[in-house]
Amino acid sequence: MLISKPLKFRIVSCVVLVVPLAIALCDQFFFSDWRWESERIYSLIDGIGGTIAVFLALVLFFVQKHRVESPSLIFPIYGLLAGGVLLEFKSFTENMVVSIWLDSSATFLGGSFFALSWLEHKFPKKPSPLVIGLGAVVFSGLTFLYSERLPVPYAQNGLIFPLREIHLMGGAGFFLGAVRYRRSFVRTYVWEDGLITLLCLYSGIAAMLYPFWPLWRANWWLLQALQLIPFLVALHYIFALFEQKERALLESEERFRRLFEDAPLGIGIVGKDYRFISANPALCKLFGYSKEEISLIDIGRLTHRDSIHVARLKRAELLSGKISQYQQEKLYLTRNGKTIWTNVIAAVIRNKKGQIVNEFRLIEDITDRKTREENLRKLVDELSRSNTELERFTHVVSHDLKSPLNTVISFITLLKRKVVDNGNEETQEYLILIEDAAKRMRALIEDLLIYSRVSKGEPRRETISCNQLLEEILSNLKADIEESGARVEIKDLPTIMADKIQLLQLFQNLISNAIKFRGEAAPEIVVGAQKKDGHWLFSVKDNGIGFAEEYVEKIFRPFERLHGMSEYEGTGLGLSICSTIVERWGGRIWATSRPAMGTTFFFTVPIRSLEQTPASRAPAYNS
Repeated sequence: MLISKPLKFRIVSCVVLVVPLAIALCDQFFFSDWRWESERIYSLIDGIGGTIAVFLALVLFFVQKHRVESPSLIFPIYGLLAGGVLLEFKSFTENMVVSIWLDSSATFLGGSFFALSWLEHKFPKKPSPLVIGLGAVVFSGLTFLYSERLPVPYAQNGLIFPLREIHLMGGAGFFLGAVRYRRSFVRTYVWEDGLITLLCLYSGIAAMLYPFWPLWRANWWLLQALQLIPFLVALHYIFALFEQKERALLESEERFRRLFEDAPLGIGIVGKDYRFISANPALCKLFGYSKEEISLIDIGRLTHRDSIHVARLKRAELLSGKISQYQQEKLYLTRNGKTIWTNVIAAVIRNKKGQIVNEFRLIEDITDRKTREENLRKLVDELSRSNTELERFTHVVSHDLKSPLNTVISFITLLKRKVVDNGNEETQEYLILIEDAAKRMRALIEDLLIYSRVSKGEPRRETISCNQLLEEILSNLKADIEESGARVEIKDLPTIMADKIQLLQLFQNLISNAIKFRGEAAPEIVVGAQKKDGHWLFSVKDNGIGFAEEYVEKIFRPFERLHGMSEYEGTGLGLSICSTIVERWGGRIWATSRPAMGTTFFFTVPIRSLEQTPASRAPAYNS
């Protein structure tokens, strides 16, 4: 029959406490004249107590070392270690003088260390417990060595000065330690603080009573029983620590078991014979076998032939210790012959010696995901093929349309000359309308080609001085600037990484729009830039006719126009081309405007590593 640790503690406590009390009572009533001069039982009690104290100090040291959240226990460790070592040495001597001096020293040192726990923050650097233990050993050795020089510490009525005072000071130190750890226990309810409080309390009581107890009297056994109480508390402390560890281990095993059994993914432990030692329900369901059946099947039989070679190489590396884990997308076969895609995560399981004993596997069914990926890949390939064909078709159609259209425009020009010579004004007017429509058609075809080019392929990156680029654009637009009387001012512009042709198209479209959509006053256009949130923020501001804010989204759509052809010419693709260019750079474009108050277009360009500082200020361009 197994006995739990709490029950063991109660049994040991009762035996250790009741036996000396029973002996003391029997001695008091039946053997009152018998003087106990033998120290064997005293030595046994001191030896047990010293051993328990030292063992508890070691246990607390490891608790302190491995548990970050544990309370500070360094001074109790010092006190238990010093007191325990001195009591151990006391148990080996038959010299009463040495015995009492060691007992008093153990009480004083133990109480002092517990009292010093109040001032722990005053000692940022604390000595190692090993130093305290060695110090106690050295002190005990010196006591044995110079035992003949030690004064007799007792008289007929008990201990004399200074032993009595040393015991009282030690007892006071234990009481201070009890108050310190009781306050901590009330504040945090950490059970170590509660047990240390009891340990200090009972040790203090024993230390206070010790000097006043007549030596070698029958009721001396009552004092020995009282001194056993702190040892019982320490013993309970040790049992409780081991019980807590055992409970934590059982709880951890239960959590792992539940995780293993209830996990939605397949989990298995694979032995060196390449069979499942253990498999959870999800893994059995994945392959279609029971736990008993799957443990008898070689995993190689479950592996698809396309995955066998790579799987064997990976497992060989794993078991040889070259790698500690790996992840692999692998094909398996189920019981009914169905092929499934899985994501396998494998890791080694080692014993306490570090030797590889088994293999842990986490298997996730990704068949649906792989099916979707394959369908998506086919769709992307089909879309890419369609885009390629569409681009080729656009180029061919545009070229085929432009050639006859240019021919039409050329013949219309010749017809106009003949009509002018004949003086037929009505025919001349019709030809002008036909020529304008043909030119608009040619402009539309050219814009469609531009729009198609900027939508395809990766933009070329090169270092571009925006100031120099703007000079080139203003030279291209020189005729429009002079005709409209426009004034273009260029602020400090940076040198950036971009596609030069596309950047030229972007700026030229925005400045052309600013000139085209002007009011009665001459156009005033300002081009500027500033750094903002990892981008260059460019702006093109004008004083033109503007538009209502509700059309901000509409103006960037292909073929969307806010004005008729009779008012302002154009194809409706200019701003769409600008939007496509900026978005392909990873930026964005927008506008702010009010009717008759002008418009400001903004666009951003990501800052590149090769860009330089802004160029020197460029002059304003005037008509």
